[in-house]
Amino acid sequence: MLSLRPKVLRRGERLRSNMILITTQPGSERAALAEVLDALFVLDQRPIMYDTGARGSFVIRSRASLPLMIERLRQYPTRSIYHVYPLNTILKPLKVEDIISEIIELCCRLLPQGTSLAVRCRRRLNPYVTHSEAFERLVGQAILENFSPRGIKVDLENPDVIIMIHLYRELVGIGASPPSWIIRKRSRWDT
Repeated sequence: MLSLRPKVLRRGERLRSNMILITTQPGSERAALAEVLDALFVLDQRPIMYDTGARGSFVIRSRASLPLMIERLRQYPTRSIYHVYPLNTILKPLKVEDIISEIIELCCRLLPQGTSLAVRCRRRLNPYVTHSEAFERLVGQAILENFSPRGIKVDLENPDVIIMIHLYRELVGIGASPPSWIIRKRSRWDT
């Protein structure tokens, strides 16, 4: 059984695995966690939860593959989950350069030649980055500088892959996935 006390990364630590970031209304984390556990039980009976350092969000690490987790959560009826974001890496960086170098390593591993991409950044209580849009441009520029010979290009309207960066107080989550893998179950404005 999953402990309700989430794991916390140590400063400078990183973890590469199949993970999902779940967002919910602050205060509804237990209900959202119960929904995730119910949905993923057939895939993995012992997932691990990580704290983001912000209310209304948590990370689940599983032995199941990302496509299976995403599809299972897309089909499973939920009430508390707002969004599901696939993650490939979580880290607790020492500085901004650690985040950018991890994104470059992720792109090396996952992006095939000729891929179009968009960089998206969500920031919440993060001490390293003050403006999400400026950080998106900085990361996009670093990716293009390193991968333009491989034919990787930026397409903000219809990308093949979205590089999603979640900047929280306690951790940074990074995911590279097709846009269809990002799930919007409901929002705080839905009734």
